[in-house]
Formats: sequence, C-alpha cells, structure tokens
Amino acid sequence: MKKSIIYFFCSLSFFAHGQPTVPTVGYSPLNIYRNIFDETGKPAPPGTFSNIEGSPLLSNDWVLGTVSFFDGRFYNQVLLNFNLFTNELWFLRDSAILMYADPVREFTITYTETNLLKTARYRSGYPAIEKKNNKSFYEILSDGTLIELIKYKTKVIEEIVIYGSPTKKTFIQEDKLYVFDVKNKKLRPITKGIKSLIDFLPSLETLINQFVRDNELNFKEESSLVLLVQFLNSKN
Repeated sequence: MKKSIIYFFCSLSFFAHGQPTVPTVGYSPLNIYRNIFDETGKPAPPGTFSNIEGSPLLSNDWVLGTVSFFDGRFYNQVLLNFNLFTNELWFLRDSAILMYADPVREFTITYTETNLLKTARYRSGYPAIEKKNNKSFYEILSDGTLIELIKYKTKVIEEIVIYGSPTKKTFIQEDKLYVFDVKNKKLRPITKGIKSLIDFLPSLETLINQFVRDNELNFKEESSLVLLVQFLNSKN
C-alpha cells in the first residue's frame, strides 16, 4: 500500500541536518547548505536537507538576472537563484550566499527548464491572499494595465510511505494561477479555463467570449490564457 503525504514548511529552520548531492554546472558550485546572511550581516537560518530528493531551488546553477527595488534602485548582471520552498531570492557575491535586506519589487532570472533556456520575471507587492503576503513573489505570465496573469510557484516536501521500505522524501513543484485586477487592486486564484476568469471580471465577459469565438484554442492550457489576457489588455 502506498500513500502520499504533503508537508508544508514555512522556515528553513525546519530542515534536518545532511547534505545530499546537488548537480552543479556553470559559474560556481551551488552550495545550498552554507549559512546565509543578509546585506547587513545578520545571519539567516541555514538550509540543509537530509535524504530529500531533488532541490528546493528554481535552478541548479547560479544564473544571471536583474533586481529592482521599490525605491527605484536597479541591479543588472547579478548571480541569482530563487528558493521556491521558502519564496526567497538569493544572490551570490564573493562566494557568499546573501539575501537583500531591502524589499525587492521585481527580479528577472534566466535559467534552464526542461532543457530549454527561459527568462522569467517575478514580482512582489500584491495583496495578501491565502498564506501569502505582499512580500511573496509571483511569476508574471502576462503584464498589463488592466489585468495581470501571474503564477505562484512553490516546492513542497512530499513524504511517500511504502510498507516494508524506508520512507522517501522528495521536493515536488506546485503551481497556482492568479489574476490581478490592476485598477481595483484585487487578486484572485483562477483555474484553467474561462469560467473563473469571467466570474472574477464579469464586465469583461463580452470581450472574453469574443476572443473564444474568434480563436480555436484550448483554454485549459496556460499559453492560451496568456493570449487571452494579452487581448483583454489591448482593449483597455
């Protein structure tokens, strides 16, 4: 008999001792077990993982990106990684892993996903919802002045118990889509398809139905929703 139990943790301090092997390629070995300090020198809890398969990080390498702050500062060509388990942005400087002391508004990161090079943009500052707050980072799928389609990507630890065998733990990724109403500053989770989008934005129902009629797309696919949101923003 096999059952799967998902555990959600909110702090690196929950991690057990141990250092599994992490694949490293590129500029610098990705050592996620080092003590982390913010820019003021204040130590952050160390993260170590014992007998857990996979990685909590977005990328297996330190990769180049950009970082912008709420006060207008902008950094380019920064070596970054994003901890999906804790929703924290890390950067590498002089072989030290750091976190920014000031709130980060947005960052971009270019990494490899399923053997393809991808540049993703993440943003904070959205209204608190569920267990997320205004410091939580979401991936921007489609930006605009009317609505934004965003995605919360996270990794959780799944514990699989198989009778007669050692318990197995692994990181798994979970994604959830949201729509942000820019004018009214409202955030709502949506499912793939158009129904939940219409429920949230009934004033746009005519435009949504028009786009559906004019395009033979599968709106259960994320890419089709991106095109729909781009269309809606173009009509604003």
